[in-house]
Amino acid sequence: MDDDVFLIDWLSERSAKCPGCGYELTGIREPKCPECATALRLSVACSDDGLWSWIISMLAITLGIGFDSVVAALIALPILIVGGAPPHIHVFFYGLLTLDLFSIGMLIWVTRRRRAWMRLNKTPRRAIAVGIIFATFLLHAGFGGGLLYAMI
Repeated sequence: MDDDVFLIDWLSERSAKCPGCGYELTGIREPKCPECATALRLSVACSDDGLWSWIISMLAITLGIGFDSVVAALIALPILIVGGAPPHIHVFFYGLLTLDLFSIGMLIWVTRRRRAWMRLNKTPRRAIAVGIIFATFLLHAGFGGGLLYAMI
């Protein structure tokens, strides 16, 4: 029996959702999703395929936390040794600590939402992961760029 025919026959008797968009595939007539046109094949797969996007999101957040912590420590050491610093250095230091606290909050939120994350379809999981990566980058780049602009 041809794989495509077997897939169509299998879906005629069972309920399944498209891995790309979540469209209900029961009773389809060709081996592609009618909603998003994703090519389909019948296979046995691990249900934890969304773990990679979750791990990458966690990695982006922890890299932000690590960067903020290292730079804050590099700023704090001279302030502690010398005993004082210009006001803009204090603003930069407390801004980094604020970014750190925000990132730690995001890390806790993403960690606690893992089960809900795994229930999402592939497309929303990837979109959220990309959003977290870009938000982390833009937040840190915007803070650093804004501070550099203010210092000039």
